[in-house]
Amino acid sequence: MRFSLLLMLLIMLNLLIVVAQSNPYDVIIVRGDIYPDWTVATAYAKKTGSMVLLLFPGQNDGEIISMIEGLSQFKKNIRVLVIGQPNAIPEDFYRRLSEIATAERIGGVNRVETSINLATYYWRDANSLIIVDGLRPELYLPALLLSMNKSAPIVYSSNGSLPNLGDLLHQMNSVKTVYVIDQSLSSRMMSEMKSLGIEVIEMGSVNVTVGHSRSEETSGNIHIILVIVILISSLILFAIVMLNRRRKASDILQFFSPDERRIIEIVSGRKEISQDDLSEVTGFSRPKISRIVSDLVDRKVLERERVGKTFVVRLTENFISASGLASGKGERSHEHG
Repeated sequence: MRFSLLLMLLIMLNLLIVVAQSNPYDVIIVRGDIYPDWTVATAYAKKTGSMVLLLFPGQNDGEIISMIEGLSQFKKNIRVLVIGQPNAIPEDFYRRLSEIATAERIGGVNRVETSINLATYYWRDANSLIIVDGLRPELYLPALLLSMNKSAPIVYSSNGSLPNLGDLLHQMNSVKTVYVIDQSLSSRMMSEMKSLGIEVIEMGSVNVTVGHSRSEETSGNIHIILVIVILISSLILFAIVMLNRRRKASDILQFFSPDERRIIEIVSGRKEISQDDLSEVTGFSRPKISRIVSDLVDRKVLERERVGKTFVVRLTENFISASGLASGKGERSHEHG
């Protein structure tokens, strides 16, 4: 009896582990305008069943945070994978995200390292591997299609080579087949893999589905449609976000006087500007600028910092989030000394 109970518990534990491994992340966040990262993120999301959200820093940060907050109201213990270093996915956004969800970041110094890290850390059990030139955008979707068909991670090469190939194959020791798309790897490196007993299949970008059965070809067509739908949906989402942002900004700015609105819009466009420059740009007297800025600082719309003999003013983060105004579209009018 005890043995049967123990066996049942072990089976249940194994099932829980399998479920956890099959869908470890609820959401994957990736930079919307860095397509090499988007490609490997979408490939991994297809494997795990995760949702992909596209971040455009300074444009839809607040909307992404709101979406995660909304999801947390319906599901506990939200797990989010962020793909990209801080220069791609800003650290302040990552900190805000970590306050409402369990967040992890994976990335590298370049697209090659990012793809390798994603494969070796999160897709180590793969039986196949897809290698594609990371500097050829025309190969991203063929690689993604093949990834969906083979349930295999995508790794980027550079100038026909892969850094630390031996270490990569050692970590992914389940890999038996490597697909090389459109001469993305040198003959020397392919020979090296073959010497290790790995089957290397060279494929042109136009025949990534050659040799598949009709059911597999149908599945491939569905995947192509899925990719197109994702791209179109992303563009629509971005357009909606921008439209809502403009409406949001317009709605909030109506509560300010014309002079206040003018100053807010100038500061928004410049990211930061000195009070002296504000006087020159607007034509307002310095006392008037000082009075309006002081009032907006008290209302938490602006913040200011003394630099030399003047003040530099900028929008507060809270006001940017509440209004939807994007700070920093123009050049800075003052350099910190």
